Amino acid sequence: MEKKLTKKAFAAFLLILAAVTVFTGLTVYRFAKRNFDEEMRRLRTQQAEELASLEEALSAQTFDLDLLLALDRLYASNSLSDTDKDALTEYLLHAYVSGTGDPYSQYLSADDYTAYLERQSSRFVGIGVSVSADFAQTDAGGGLTVLTVYRDSPAAEGGLLAGDILLAADGVSFDGKTSEEASALVRGEEGSQVTLTYLRDGKASSVTLTRRAVTEDTVRYKMLEEGIAYVLINRFSSATPKQLAEAVEACLQSEARAFVFDVRNNPGGLVSAVSECLGYLLPDGEIVCVDYAKKQENSYTYSTKDGALLRTSKTGEDTVKTATDMTHALLLPMAVLTNEHTASAGEIFAAALRDYHNQHLITSRLFGEKTFGKGTVQATYRTGNGGAYKLTVATYKPPHGDCFDGVGITPDQTVSLPEEYRGRPIELIPREKDAQLCAAVDWLASLIR
Repeated sequence: MEKKLTKKAFAAFLLILAAVTVFTGLTVYRFAKRNFDEEMRRLRTQQAEELASLEEALSAQTFDLDLLLALDRLYASNSLSDTDKDALTEYLLHAYVSGTGDPYSQYLSADDYTAYLERQSSRFVGIGVSVSADFAQTDAGGGLTVLTVYRDSPAAEGGLLAGDILLAADGVSFDGKTSEEASALVRGEEGSQVTLTYLRDGKASSVTLTRRAVTEDTVRYKMLEEGIAYVLINRFSSATPKQLAEAVEACLQSEARAFVFDVRNNPGGLVSAVSECLGYLLPDGEIVCVDYAKKQENSYTYSTKDGALLRTSKTGEDTVKTATDMTHALLLPMAVLTNEHTASAGEIFAAALRDYHNQHLITSRLFGEKTFGKGTVQATYRTGNGGAYKLTVATYKPPHGDCFDGVGITPDQTVSLPEEYRGRPIELIPREKDAQLCAAVDWLASLIR
C-alpha cells in the first residue's frame, strides 16, 4: 500500500512539475514575445525615422549628387592620373562652399580651423606684433611695417617699436616676397628663436627673440587733449571685453571726460564679445537680436538687466558669465569712428551707441564714412577630418533699428580722409591728417568745455 501511494505521489509530482514547466514556459514565451515585439516595433520606428531623415536629406540636397558620383566613377575607371583622395576631398569641399554664392561661408581645413580658433581667442604663438599687410619700400628693400607691439610679448621685451620696418628673418630677406610669405618666416613653434633685421630712423639693427604664447591687444588707448580719451578696438575676440574695461578704467583714472571709440577697419568678431563690451558701456537694455530665419527656435537676444548680461531665447533666459562689471555704465559723451571696412560686430557696436543716443539714454555721435553692411551670423560646424564649415545661418538686428546687412550704417556726420591716407592702417595716419578723428574731438570738446 505504501509503495502504491508512493508511486501515485510521484506521478502527481511529475504532473505538477510538468504543469509548472508548461506554465513557466508559456510565461517566458509570452514575456520573450512581448520583448521581441517591442524590440521589433522599436527597430521599425527607428528604421522609419532614419528613412524619413534620409528622404529629408535627399530632398534638401542642393546639387546633383548622381552627376558627381558618375564623374568620380568615370575618373577612377579611365584616368591615367593618380588621385590624392584627401587633396581631392579638400578641393571639393572648398568648391562646394564657394559655389553656394555666400561670400561669408567657408570651408576650413584642420590647420585653418586651428588658426581660426587662435584668432577668436586672441591667443597665439609668435613674437607679439601686428604688421601692415602692405609692403613698405625702403633703400634696404621691402619690409613689413610694425603697427602694434603687444604688451608682455617677446617683441616688447626685445625693444621693437610701432613704426619699425622688418626687413629679414634669420638672414632671409623679405624683399620680393608677399606679406604672407614674410609673415610665415616670422612665425614658428613655441620656444624657437628668430633673429629679425629691422629698420628704424634709417638705421638697420637686429634682435633675437624667443617665440612664445602671447595675447593679442585688440584694444589700445591713449589720452588726447582736454580730457578726451581715444580707444581703438581692432576686432571683437574673447579677450576684448576685459581689455576694453581695462582701457576705460585707465582713462577714467586719468580723468577722462569724453571718449572716442574707433572701430574703423574693425572686421567684427564674436557677437558674445561685442555684447559684453556694450553691456559694460551702456545702461540696462537690449543690445542685439540674432534672428535665425530657417530655425526660429534658435533665435536669441542679448540684453543687460540689474547688472547681468542675459541671453534670451524661446527656451528661456540665461545669465552669461562675463569678465567685466555689468553694473557699470559710461555716461560720458562718446563718439564712434567708422569707415567702409567697419563690419559685422563693429557695426553692432556703432549701431547700439547710435540707437541708445536716439532713445535719449546716452550722448553719442557717429563720425566717418558709411560702414560695410555685413549683418549676418556664421555658425561653425566641425567636420570629420578635423576641419570645419562656417555657414551663414542668421542676421543681426540692432536694439532699435533695422538690419544693416547689405545696407551699412551711415554716420551722423560724414567725414572723409585725405586721398593720400585712404586705405592706410589707422595707426599710420598722422593725427593732424586724421580728419575723422579731428571732427570727433572737436564735437566732444564743444560738449565738455
